[in-house]
Amino acid sequence: MISLGGSDGIYGFNTLNEAKDFATTVWNLFLGGSSNIRPFGNAVLDGLDLNIEKGSPLYYSDFIQTMRSFMSGDKSKRYYITGAPQCPYPDPYMGPIIVGSVLENVAKEFDYLYVQFYNNPCFIGSTEFTVTLNQWLNFANQIKEKYEKSPLIFIGLLAHPQASNHSEYYSNPSQVEAVYNITKFNKHFGGIMLWDAGFDSVNIISDSYYSSALSKFLTKENNISLLKDHMAATNNQVIPLESENDKFNDKNVFYNNAFHLHVYYLHLFCVLFSFIFLEK
Repeated sequence: MISLGGSDGIYGFNTLNEAKDFATTVWNLFLGGSSNIRPFGNAVLDGLDLNIEKGSPLYYSDFIQTMRSFMSGDKSKRYYITGAPQCPYPDPYMGPIIVGSVLENVAKEFDYLYVQFYNNPCFIGSTEFTVTLNQWLNFANQIKEKYEKSPLIFIGLLAHPQASNHSEYYSNPSQVEAVYNITKFNKHFGGIMLWDAGFDSVNIISDSYYSSALSKFLTKENNISLLKDHMAATNNQVIPLESENDKFNDKNVFYNNAFHLHVYYLHLFCVLFSFIFLEK
């Protein structure tokens, strides 16, 4: 996955055509397209993640629709579109409800939403947490009823107390398990997302990673072997090896990927925009 956006830099779209052109560029550079410049060579990434934290909310819908059109036309593999909105509902940049925002217009095109329940007042243990979590779950339910498909909602958490400037946003495994036990039966709940793999690798609890401590109760009821048995680690980025045994349905793909595949984000939005402008 490649994640676009972040809290730094200046980015966004000024016109519909700019959004569509950028979708074409991302597709050709990183996904199923072709280009003389391929940062990862012949590797085809599994999809993209939107982490929009500044600028205008406009035209991301056109970007996502164009990207989904490319993905639907490539039958060689399955692609994913995910988003990482902030937990206050609605997210001021991604929506929903915000006029012109991507989740207001094309939420059905997203597979997963990794809602960031950190760096915000709606963290686990706060009075706002349950309210905002239910708002996101209800939003997914509304999209499902309207379009017969909707994104699964993931609870985004910190993998280490130092993954944020405010350690109170971090939740220990017991706190996470308590939340999981009351949320796991909701059909729109996908699992847990962690920020990020680097911090996870240095948060050792009882001789195992923080993610492994969570996996003990996440996998216990699903009879899914721990992904760490199949992992190859490089530069604090843990990448799952591909095999038929690693393919699960949508509800379980979190247990396969979310801790390790989706937790390291490549914030290349500004870099790509600079590349486009330089090329022009």
